[in-house]
Amino acid sequence: MARCGFMDNREIGFYIRSLEERGLVKSGCSGDDTILAAQITIDGYCHLDTL
Repeated sequence: MARCGFMDNREIGFYIRSLEERGLVKSGCSGDDTILAAQITIDGYCHLDTL
């Protein structure tokens, strides 16, 4: 978490949910923002190619 510059699980959950809303990842976050799983979607990989 610190290595990536995140302050806490809530911040990570925010970013994961934001990426999921854009269709770039699929996630399994619990209500308290504990990340259970996250996978990059095909659209996410295509977006990475544009960066």
